[in-house]
Amino acid sequence: MSRELIIARIEKLNLKECGAEIFIELNNFRVEEPLTISQLKTHARHLKNSLSDKGISIKTTQSQELVAAFHGFKNWREVTSILK
Repeated sequence: MSRELIIARIEKLNLKECGAEIFIELNNFRVEEPLTISQLKTHARHLKNSLSDKGISIKTTQSQELVAAFHGFKNWREVTSILK
């Protein structure tokens, strides 16, 4: 996990008010190595749905960017280019 990347992404997406919940939900999902795009898409969907259950609405693209940062990627585009 890259805490600095996640914090920067939360700030960039204007989600600072729910940053603590984002960290909790990102950590509540386990992805098996080696990473695949499918696993990260599932992680992003889980994040979006878990936050929605708590009354926090985020876009799919935002959840993908947060998951990318969580796994140490610069952004979702980098995920798709590296994990083809």
